[in-house]
This record gives sequence, structure tokens and C-alpha cells, in this order.
Amino acid sequence: MPRHSLRGRDLSVQGAWGREVASASLSLLYGATRPVAVVATVLIRGLTLWFAVLIGVLATHVLRASGTNSL
Repeated sequence: MPRHSLRGRDLSVQGAWGREVASASLSLLYGATRPVAVVATVLIRGLTLWFAVLIGVLATHVLRASGTNSL
């Protein structure tokens, strides 16, 4: 995997938290403070999770209400 750096910092991200680290790092790069970057990253991650859960719950209710027995 190629290594990328910015001002001597290694930007390669691996592992389970890679996306969160990348998101917070980009926020920091664009001028956010560390607490703001972390809170924004956690909020975005949590909201996207619960948005997907809500879509699944709504789809389940719609399919059950319509009598579709595909679940």
C-alpha cells in the first residue's frame, strides 16, 4: 500500500476505525478544532446508522401491511 504524507504525517489509514480517523482528519485539515471534528464524526456515523435502521423498519412495516410474505 502506498504511503501518503502531509507535513511529515503518515496519512495511511487501516483497521476498523479507518473511516472515522479519515473523517476527523479531513475536518482538522479544513480548520475544525479537534473536539468539533470528533463530535461531528461521531454524530455523522451515528445518524447514518440510525437512518439505515429506520429505512429497514419502515420497509418491513410496509411489506407486512401490504400482505407481501417475502420476509
